[in-house]
Amino acid sequence: MSIAVSQLSVDRLNVVYRAAGQRRHAVDDVSFVVAPGESLGLVGESGCGKSTLAMALLGLLDPELARTRANSVRLGDIDLFGPGADAARSQTLGKRIGVIFQNPLVALNPVLTIGRQMMDHMRWHLKLSAEAARERAAALLSEVGIVDAAHRLAGYPHELSGGMLQRVTIAMALACEPELLIADEPTTALDATVQAEIVDLILALRRSRGLGLIWITHDLALLTRIADRVAVMYAGRIVEIGSITQIYNRPSHPYTRALLASVRSMWEESKGPFRTIPSAPLGSDTDLEGCAFRPRCAHQDKTCASRPSLVVVGEADHEVACWRPVAEGGT
Repeated sequence: MSIAVSQLSVDRLNVVYRAAGQRRHAVDDVSFVVAPGESLGLVGESGCGKSTLAMALLGLLDPELARTRANSVRLGDIDLFGPGADAARSQTLGKRIGVIFQNPLVALNPVLTIGRQMMDHMRWHLKLSAEAARERAAALLSEVGIVDAAHRLAGYPHELSGGMLQRVTIAMALACEPELLIADEPTTALDATVQAEIVDLILALRRSRGLGLIWITHDLALLTRIADRVAVMYAGRIVEIGSITQIYNRPSHPYTRALLASVRSMWEESKGPFRTIPSAPLGSDTDLEGCAFRPRCAHQDKTCASRPSLVVVGEADHEVACWRPVAEGGT
C-alpha cells in the first residue's frame, strides 16, 4: 500500500550530554535531508552519535541529561522543534514516524501482552475501536511473517524468540502507516540467518509502502543493499554525505576511505595486512576544535586546526567536511 510521504529536513541539530560535571557534544551541528521515499544510511564507529541523533529527532532523550537544540527538524509541514514541539511530537511519533530499536526485549514492555501494546498504539493515533484494533494488529503480525497471529496477540514478549520479537516491533512501527521509518541497528541482537530475514522483510515493506528510511548501522556492506544515500559520522559530526555510489566508489574524506579500506582488507587482501585506523576515537570528555579526525589523519596540516564545513566535491549532491578532500580517482 503506497502512502503520501513527506520530506524530513534537519537543520543544525545539536545534543550536549551533561554528567558528573562534564559536557560532551554528542551531536554537533548536524544538517541533512531525507527526500520522500529515500533511504539514508547512517554509519560510523561506536560513540560517534548515530543513535543519539535518532533519539534526539524523536524527542526521546532525557532532558535532565541531554540538552537538545536545532534551528528546525521538519517532517513535511510539522516542525518537531518549533513552538508546541511536545504536541507535534505526540501526534507524529508512532504515526508519521515509525521506529525499530536495536533490542526488541528492551523496546517491548515485559508485563503487557503483545496485543495490548499494539492495540493501545493504534487506538490512540487511529481512533479505532478495540475490535478494529485487534483485527488490524493480527493482520500486521501476519504481514511480517508471524504464524497464528491472532493467538500471538495474547502472548507476552518472553514467550517469543528474538527474531519474532523484532517482527513484532516492525509491525508496531508500521501500524499507523508512517511516512518515515527509523531503524536503529535493528539486526544487532539477532543471529545471522534471522538478520538476513529481517533485512529482507524491512526492504520488502519499504518498497510496498513507499516509505522513507533512516538505517543506522556499523555494517558497511549491508548498506549497499539498503541505502540510496549514506551519511558518515565522526565525533558527532557528518563528515561526508552522498549517494551510495559516490561514498563507496569515490570516497573523499580520509575517515570514509579508512573505514572502507579496513573492511575491504578483510576480503580483498587475504595475504596482505589488515588495515586499521590508527589510535582511537575521541574520548567523551574531549572538546576538540578544528577537524575532529585530525589526530588520526595521515594527511593533516595546519589548516586542519580550523573546523571545515560540508562543501560540494565533484557532483552536486556529494559533500565532504575536509580541507584536503581526496579528488576523484586519488589516493
